Amino acid sequence: MSKRVNLEKIKILMAHAEANVDLCMAVYQIISTEEADKQIELFKYFLTNIIDAESDESLEIPSLVETEQIVEYSELGFFALEDFVKSLYQKQVSESVFYEQLWEFIQKDYHFDNDVARAVAIFNCLRRSEERRVGKECRSRWSPYH
Repeated sequence: MSKRVNLEKIKILMAHAEANVDLCMAVYQIISTEEADKQIELFKYFLTNIIDAESDESLEIPSLVETEQIVEYSELGFFALEDFVKSLYQKQVSESVFYEQLWEFIQKDYHFDNDVARAVAIFNCLRRSEERRVGKECRSRWSPYH
């Protein structure tokens, strides 16, 4: 499958589905069909654009992940993911290296040993990105220099 076709599929999902673990699972399944270098590009595109995507939520993705699995995999891998992301920030790696290493970590770390665990990890990345974005907005809004 061409990267362009898969990118269009991801864009459609982002425009019409709720940003949740099921979306992350569907996007992960699309991304994982690509060659390694294209996987990283699609992963970066998804993470950097989903936060600002305006979804009409007209598309309901069938539930691919059970609530118990979300809780279990979040508990198992959250701190490993959090520590890894912090280490990348501390190293001040470039944006492209950040997404490349994050993708590789999600693919290879023992906490994420199956597709469901990887989808939950991607969802946790989204939640973390949203928290950072909101935090920046709040800090700028309440800044004495604002």
